[in-house]
Amino acid sequence: MPAYLWSGALNYTWHNPETGKQESKLGYVVKVDDTWFLGSGTYE
Repeated sequence: MPAYLWSGALNYTWHNPETGKQESKLGYVVKVDDTWFLGSGTYE
C-alpha cells in the first residue's frame, strides 16, 4: 500500500505533563516504510 495512504493529521487526547490533565492534541503521522512511522503532535 502506498505510504501516502498512511499519512495524515489526527486529533486525540493525551496526558499533558505540564498541567497533569488529559488535553486535546493535534498530531501528524507519516509512514516512512513498512516498519517506521514518524509523528509529531502539539497541545491545542
